[in-house]
Amino acid sequence: MAKLEHYKAWLETLKEPMKAAFTRAGFESAKYSSDFRRFFADSDDQGLERWLKGNLSPEEHKEWELYGN
Repeated sequence: MAKLEHYKAWLETLKEPMKAAFTRAGFESAKYSSDFRRFFADSDDQGLERWLKGNLSPEEHKEWELYGN
């Protein structure tokens, strides 16, 4: 599960104005960002696809495969 330290590290990789927007939005909001999820999955060495399968319902994962990929 993503933690605050992942969020802070991810913020350091962003350029303005994205960094400011996600700083204002906060950690909970960032959890819904595909960019943050990918960063977290890569930093946790599990890969995005594996993370998605473990955290999305089967219906959500199917939708991700159709539209989010």
